[in-house]
Amino acid sequence: MKILHTADLHLKTKDQLTIVQSIIDLAKKERVDLIIIAGDLFDATANGRVLETALLPLWSHFEGDILVVPGNHDYKYLQHRDSVAPNVTIAHKAPYSVAKIEGVYFVCVPYQANCSLVDIEIPSYEPSILITHGTFGAQNSENSYFPITSSDVGGKYRYVALGHYHTWFDKWVDGTLVVNPGAPRQTRKTDKGLRYVSLVDTNTWMMERVALSVSFVEYITFPLSVIDSEEDIEERLLAVTKTLKTNPYATLEIAVQGSVVFSKFSLSEHIDQWNTFLKDNNIDSHRVQWDLSKLTQISKELMYASFTRLLVDKMSDNEETDINDLAPFLFERLQQANQQHLE
Repeated sequence: MKILHTADLHLKTKDQLTIVQSIIDLAKKERVDLIIIAGDLFDATANGRVLETALLPLWSHFEGDILVVPGNHDYKYLQHRDSVAPNVTIAHKAPYSVAKIEGVYFVCVPYQANCSLVDIEIPSYEPSILITHGTFGAQNSENSYFPITSSDVGGKYRYVALGHYHTWFDKWVDGTLVVNPGAPRQTRKTDKGLRYVSLVDTNTWMMERVALSVSFVEYITFPLSVIDSEEDIEERLLAVTKTLKTNPYATLEIAVQGSVVFSKFSLSEHIDQWNTFLKDNNIDSHRVQWDLSKLTQISKELMYASFTRLLVDKMSDNEETDINDLAPFLFERLQQANQQHLE
């Protein structure tokens, strides 16, 4: 049997259902028999009410079975529902339920508030898969959601299908493979890079991490200074756009911070200049978004005046002769630059 394991879809709107379609398309391509969703299919109860009907045609496109175990975001909505489609089973029964499919036992433990996995006496079978949703590796604390420790699962199951964390991790614990596939869609800025699912073959008990064909945004802060040369800026722009070359599903949001001189270019002209440079270097500028909210424009006159005041203050506070010797030269250069600018 081949299993696709995902979690944390956090569906809120109908346009996000394309993520479900991408998962089903991959499942069909890989000849998957069972899809496991380890919690947080919906972001909230209200989202489940709105989206459940819209999901029906998508579920029907998959010929296999789908097993959903509720997480901390959707357990209130799913706790009284056994199914949301003919091939979709909701394993909401607390403290746990067990299903046997093609000789493999699936121990399903939904998220339970004010509780931890160690509080529940769950059985182990051979071979078996544990499906649950909670904070792995953390003790019970205010920041933990249904804590799960290594000793709770190690050596008891062939595979532990987790949800809750939005980034991928996998870990072997006393012969048990614990996998959290991460969210299959980018739900926040801290969700970095490609989105993945886990594929498990119960004939060999081998696991494979597979990337989903879904878009994501990389967020990068790009510092600028009035003393940066155009060559320096262009070199750094190429460096930050490397994500676009290595990841076909990535777009880039560049938050530009610092200062530019507005006497030469307006902000829009700066963007046009940078986009032209990217195009000339075979970078798709349509995949680049610009955030200029923290970029400051200053005039050369203001820059020179500020520098002059700073220099005078430094000279008055410091009697070192090297500063006094350097001052006439600096003043002369500043005057020349100002005169060229006025002309």
